[in-house]
Parts: sequence; C-alpha cells; structure tokens
Amino acid sequence: MTGLVTDPIAWWARAQPDVPAISFGGDAVAYRELDAWTAAMGADLAARGVEVGDRVAIAGANCLEWCIAAVGALRAGAILVPLNIRLVADELAYLVAETTPRIVLADAGRRDLMKDVASRGVEFELADLETVAEFRTAPPQPFRCEADAQGSAVIVFTSGTTARPKGVIFSHQSTLNFIFEWSLVEPDFTRGMRLLLVLPLGGAPGTLWGLIHVLVHGGTLFLETHFDPPVTLRALNDHQITCFLGVPSSTSSWRRSPSSRRPSSRTSRPRTSGGPGSRCRCCGAGRSAASCCARSTDSPRAGDRSPSTIGTRL
Repeated sequence: MTGLVTDPIAWWARAQPDVPAISFGGDAVAYRELDAWTAAMGADLAARGVEVGDRVAIAGANCLEWCIAAVGALRAGAILVPLNIRLVADELAYLVAETTPRIVLADAGRRDLMKDVASRGVEFELADLETVAEFRTAPPQPFRCEADAQGSAVIVFTSGTTARPKGVIFSHQSTLNFIFEWSLVEPDFTRGMRLLLVLPLGGAPGTLWGLIHVLVHGGTLFLETHFDPPVTLRALNDHQITCFLGVPSSTSSWRRSPSSRRPSSRTSRPRTSGGPGSRCRCCGAGRSAASCCARSTDSPRAGDRSPSTIGTRL
C-alpha cells in the first residue's frame, strides 16, 4: 500500500499521463503535468525552509494554484492547513495561532486580510498564491520527502458555530483508509471518477473528499469557484460527471433554475445527502429508479439503508 496521500500522483503520471487530473475554467492539468508542477512546488517550499511536520496554510478562493500549492505542501512533508476564507481577521488569527504555520499562501483577495492577522502578533511568512503558476513550466524532477505515513497530513477546523473551532488532524494513513473504504461502498468513488466540486477547497469537503480523494483514484476533478445552478447543470452533462459534492439544497436549486435540464441517465449517479425529501428534485425519479442523483433520509425501510449514507436510496 502507498505511504503518503500524494504518492499515487507519480504512479498515475506514468500509467495515464495525458488523462486530465484537474479542470478549472477550461484549463485542464493532466497527470504528467500535475506530477511535475507539484514536485516543483514541493521542492520550492523545501528550499524556503519548510521541513517535514511544518504547517503550510492556504487562504484563497478555489483555483488551480490552490490545488497545486496544497499538493506541493503535502509532497514536501508539510501539514496542510486549509483556511476558511469566509472568516474575519480575529477568527483567522485564532486558527493561525493554533497551527503556527511556517508559510501562509494567500491570494490577492485575502492578502490584506492575512496582513491584518499578522499584525495581531501571529508570526508567519506570507507568500502570494499566484506565484504558484510560475512553477508550471518547470522541468520534471523527482521529488519525494521521507515523511511518516502515520504522521499528520491535514488539519481542518470545525465551523465554530457553537464553540471555538477545533482542529481535526488527518494522517496520511487515515486519509487513505477512508478513501479506500469509501470506494468499497460507493462504486462511483473509485478509479476514473469525474467529480464536480463547488464547495470551498478551504475545508474538509473540498480538500479531503474532493481534491485528495480524486487524485488518489486517478480521477478528474472539475472545480468551480462556487455553486451556480445553470453552470453546474451544464457541467453534469457536458463533462459526464459521475460524482457531485454539494449540499442537499443544490438539487432544489437545479429544479428552480430557468435553464434547468435533467442530467442524462448515462451520467447521473447516486449522491449522499443529509437533507429531507422522498423524490429527487433534479431528475424527478422516485425510490424505484435505478439511476438517480440524490438520496433521501426520510422513512428508512429495513434493509434499504446504504452503508455509506444516513438515508435510503431514492
């Protein structure tokens, strides 16, 4: 079994070098390019003094550079800290103080905010996230740190709705464990998966269940900046999406969209939902449908519960 969550990238770069790994705004990065780009990013972080076990935080909107910086940090043996970009300076200062990152990569929209955080007595090196693009044309070079598979890989924080946010630590091994276990109960979350992600990368759903999950399986991540019903509906069909990460209200938004069109039966797949409803809001299918794009949590029937969801198949 592989040791680090980033190890599969080098393997996929050899096995399927031209398969798109990440697509954002019409710009697709194939696995061969992803391997070289993230290796260059990891080598740069190491040259800047990032050692195994150091924390590297990212504050930015969804973009290719975010993905490359995150994977590059993991390849350098750093512990990735995705920051919630909806937080204010006081809240971010608490997260940064708790994790003590060596470097914080911030995009243009968050740079002044992170400078405000630094002015509150929290020390870290602030770097521009946009500079990650400079390593895209770097010549391929082998790069792999000697990190421990049992060591920490990612720290994500709870929302802080009822108390101070709490950091949740995922090791390389525990992350791989849940990814491989998930593939046993959700057949679409495996090799060749095509996942549409509209959630922020700065959290567990975006980083762990989205970015890392797809790259471990050699799939393709279709990344959007945010949820837009007409755009995501088109993407479901145009990109033959097999998996979608969103919230339960997404299906209702699709149905209300003026440009609504149902996902084709060839591309729609079951999704795990925590919301109510006995009928799919998107495709209109009932419980007897063989192919549907949502799951229900109401009125579970004996023997009808999927191991990977709190609800029943629609």
